[in-house]
Amino acid sequence: MADLFGVPPVTATIARISQDCAERFQGFVETVLDRVVEAPVKHLDETGVRIGGKTQWLHRSTCSVC
Repeated sequence: MADLFGVPPVTATIARISQDCAERFQGFVETVLDRVVEAPVKHLDETGVRIGGKTQWLHRSTCSVC
């Protein structure tokens, strides 16, 4: 926001947007989890990602029906 419009974002606004997005995303997460649990074949992957100079792990699941 600051780079584009010259207006620095307020921390509380960022926190609220993050909370709203997390709440909206929850239904999607539950649907995907249900699909993975029901799938007869699953593929699980753990990929390393560098964040802030440290390795973090991205765990990913896919299935044949998703």
